[in-house]
Order: sequence, then C-alpha cells, then structure tokens
Amino acid sequence: MVRITIREKINQTITDGISIEQNELLGVYLSGVPLLIWFYFFALGEVLSNIALNYGLETQRIYMLFLGTIIVASIASGKLIDKGIGSFDLTRYSLGACGAVPLIAFFISTAVQLNIYVLIVGVVTGAGFTALRTYLSDVTEVDERGRIAGGLLLSSLISVAIIKILFTDAPVEASTLFVSLICLGAFFGLYQISIDDRLPHKKGLENNTIRSFIISWILFSTAFGLWNANVSPHPLSLISDMESFTLDIVNLLILASAAFLGGILADRIGRKPVIGLSLAFLASSYLIYALLPFLIAPALLLEVGSWGVLSLVFIFVLWGDLSKKSRGLYYGLSLGILLGGFLAGELIAESFGPIKTAYVAYTSALLIFAALVPLYYSEEPLPKEKIRLREMSGYIRDIKNLKI
Repeated sequence: MVRITIREKINQTITDGISIEQNELLGVYLSGVPLLIWFYFFALGEVLSNIALNYGLETQRIYMLFLGTIIVASIASGKLIDKGIGSFDLTRYSLGACGAVPLIAFFISTAVQLNIYVLIVGVVTGAGFTALRTYLSDVTEVDERGRIAGGLLLSSLISVAIIKILFTDAPVEASTLFVSLICLGAFFGLYQISIDDRLPHKKGLENNTIRSFIISWILFSTAFGLWNANVSPHPLSLISDMESFTLDIVNLLILASAAFLGGILADRIGRKPVIGLSLAFLASSYLIYALLPFLIAPALLLEVGSWGVLSLVFIFVLWGDLSKKSRGLYYGLSLGILLGGFLAGELIAESFGPIKTAYVAYTSALLIFAALVPLYYSEEPLPKEKIRLREMSGYIRDIKNLKI
C-alpha cells in the first residue's frame, strides 16, 4: 500500500534535489518579485503611455525609445557583470533605482525632461532584469534552475494581478507609487541578508549548441513581435464580453501557472522537449486564429500558456545552462533579441499599417515552425546524468513509500 498523499508528491517533485542556500533563495525572491513587478508595469508601457499622453507626445515613439534603451542597457550590463561586477550587487542597486526613479515623474514639466526620464527608466529596467537573471543562474544548479525560476514568475505574476485588482479604479500614479515603495522596501531588506557580493559563475555547458538556440530565439522573437504589433484588434477581444481588465487577470493567471509547471518539467525531462512542444503549441494557436476563428478560446489558452513556458525557459533558464564565461552577456543578448523582435514588429506596423490577422498568423507560425529546425539539431542542455539521477531518485522514493 502506498502511503503518500498527492500533496506530498507535489512537494517532493518541486523540492527534490534543491541545493540552493536559504539566504540565496531569499535573495532571489526578495529582489526578483519587485523587479518583475516593475518590469511588468513599465516594460509593457502602461505607465509611460499615460505620461506621454499627458504631454501630447506620440506613445509609440516613446515606447520605441524605451525598448531601444533597454536593449542597449541589457547588453552593456551583461558585459559589466562578466568583467567582474557582482550580479547580486547590480541586482540590489537596480532595485533601489527602481524604487527611486519613478518618483522623478512627479516633477517632470517639459517634453525634454520626459525623454530623459524614459532613458533613465530604460537603463534601470535593462540593467536590473539582466542582473536578476544572471544572479539567479549564479546561485542555482542546472537541475533546479527551472523550478526556482518558475516559482519566482508564479509569485511575481500573482502579485501583479493582486496589484491590478487593488488599484482598478485608481489613477496610474497611485499604482506607480505603490510599486516604487515595494522596490525600496525590498532594497533595504536585502541589506539584512548575508550574501557574497561577488558570486562566481558556476560551471556551464557552453558549446556549439548555443548557436542553435540563439537562432531559434531570434526566429521566435521576430514572430512574436510581428504578431503583437500587427494584429489589431487582438482575437482576445472577440472571445467574450468580458472587460479587458478581467481578461488581463486571466492572462496573468495562465502565464503564472504555465511558467511554474514549465519550470518543473524543464528540470525533469530537459529543456529541448519543453521548448519544442511550447513552440509547436504557439504556432498552432496562430493557425487556429486564422483558420478556425470559432476556436478562439482554446487558441488563446495555447498562446498564453506557451508564452508562459517559453518566457520561463528561454529568458530565465537556458542561457545559464549553456554559458560559463559570458553568462551576463548571453542574458543581456537574450532580452535584447526579444525586444528587438518587438521593435521590428512596431516598425513593420508603422510602415505598412495594420495587416490582416490571417497573413500575420501564417507568417508568425512559419517563423516559429522554422525555429524548431535548429532546435532539433541542438544538444540537450540539461545533462543526461541529471535526468537519470532524477528518475532514479523518484523510483527510490516510491519504493520507500511502499508498505508490504
């Protein structure tokens, strides 16, 4: 008779093989959750769009300037980390800047000051997001990185959903101030944690495989940027009479759940099958939008769920698996490639105007299916012995829970 509950089985699956020290795990979550909340509110343009409208400026121009600044700051900060600046140090200082910089917005009085403000916010966002992901990679082992990153995304996205609910009818300045206070509180809280200021890079798996994953990521980023910039209105608006606010909350919950489950699977069965299935599901969702519009609801589930898994594995996990000498640079480049795809999509939309959903869906799906080709010829980043060890530990645990 097996004496183990479903809850115990889930706990064992999540915590099996976790070796990260408690203070380092606390540092990851205390810095990561506020930074990801910041990234959601600022990188998605909600705050900056409102500020731009107040000064009669073009929202798209401000947003493109912001994305371009993040790209440059991400790559530059990654190179600085590789040259010896501690990833934890940069994460902590970026967190403090995230708390202080938004307060400057209350004193902006001219368009020139707004442009300078956008540049500062872009630098802080790019540096903080790159440092956080490098720090996460520095303190975790290859077979636990997915689960820890998944838990971080789950906590962050649920926090974002709660903040959006709490500030539903409040002006955007109120939520901005609240996020700033969270970042400042976490910044001071990190000084109470004893962590090595200059964490060394742990051994990576850098080889020719990284080229295949970079090509796949470029193709995916181009397709995703093309889709998001040119599909207007998004099919999401057609599935029900729900308000956009409600749909945003649903999106966040799907993203959080998918990222968390994707992290667990990536640590158990490997990165390649998780990435491959997610890419296939995402491409299929685009084709469903174009060919079977009456199945928009399941297509939405496939799209958001696949993006949740891909954002977890590609943005947080993969580059730490592959790199050993240029980890910061690869994390910076990965964000730059993704945002570069968004910029390319915006430029195409601006040059050619709104394109029919079907054409964008076919093109995006084709690019994503093409991304599967280099992925197929790449090696699995998660070492085979780690996968076998995880399987053996599961068998041993099940045997111990058997009572004859």
